[in-house]
Order: sequence, then C-alpha cells, then structure tokens
Amino acid sequence: MRFALRAESALKSVRLATLGLWGVSGLLVVALGAHGLWLAKENRGAAAEVSRLEAEMQAAEATLQEASLVEVPENLRGLAAVSAFQRELETLCKASGAQLTEFSSGSELLPFVTRFALGAQQSDWSETEVSFTARGNEQQVVNVLLNLSNQPVPVEMTSLDMERIATDRLGSATVEARGRVRVLSKSG
Repeated sequence: MRFALRAESALKSVRLATLGLWGVSGLLVVALGAHGLWLAKENRGAAAEVSRLEAEMQAAEATLQEASLVEVPENLRGLAAVSAFQRELETLCKASGAQLTEFSSGSELLPFVTRFALGAQQSDWSETEVSFTARGNEQQVVNVLLNLSNQPVPVEMTSLDMERIATDRLGSATVEARGRVRVLSKSG
C-alpha cells in the first residue's frame, strides 16, 4: 500500500509539474507574441518614416531640377546680382520711408550647395553672403522686410535681428533691422 501511495503521490507531482510547465510555456508564448507585435509596430513606424523622408528628398530634387531650368536675366548673374539686390533694397527702403544705413557683401561667389542633397552635387548656382541694416519706425522697417520676398533677386534669409535704438518725446520708436541673406545667382 505504501508503494501505491508513493506512486500516486509521484504521479500527482508529475501532473502538477506538467501543468506548471504548460502555464510557463503559455506565458512565454504570450510574451513572445506581444514582443513580436511590438516589433511589427516599430517596423511599420520606421517604414512610414523612410517613406516620408524619401518623399521629401524627391520633392527637394524636383525643386533643384526646376531651379536648373530657370532663366536668369544677365543683370542677375554673378556678382551683378549683389548690385541688383542693393538697388532693390534701396528702392524698398525709400518706398517705405526707411533708410538703408549699411550694406556689405562678400567679394566672391561660392558654389551653392543645397542642404537637402545627400552629397555635394554640381550646380550652376552660386551664392554670396550680404549684410544690411535698415532704419526707421517699426512700420517702415517691417514693410521693407516683408517686401524682400517680392523683389526679383533670389535671396535666402540667414539671420535677422531687430532692436529699438531710440524713442522720441512722443514715444515713437526708431528701430534698426540687421539682416544677413545669401544672394543667389546663376552662372553660365
């Protein structure tokens, strides 16, 4: 009888161990499945990000292709573009009632390299850094800045700083806007 009780007890222990192993195996399968779902979700997110970046790159390349087809008048080619920009800026200041108090530029053209390209690409566009200061009341100076995008010389704003430099007895402020732009020109 003792032997039968021991065998029965051992059988119960084996059954309990088997059930325990099945439980642990089930938990492991659930954990692996959850991890697999998480990895699949991460891969979908990464694939969406890659697709978005590829679309942005294609759009940038299309813009560059479009830019290579732009016909630029002779007076906006090379360093003549800087002189044309200065004339346009003087005209904008005069029309707004502001003053152009400073204008300086680089003396040479550098190759224009877009930040969107994966590597340096040959381009027939070049650039020169230009600094300027416009002075007047707030409205006059802001009008000059707003109209920069309407003038014919292609420019890209690099930095802009505006500060009040004086106030008259009536409280009207005189402001200065110091800007840096890249004047773009097409060669050839």
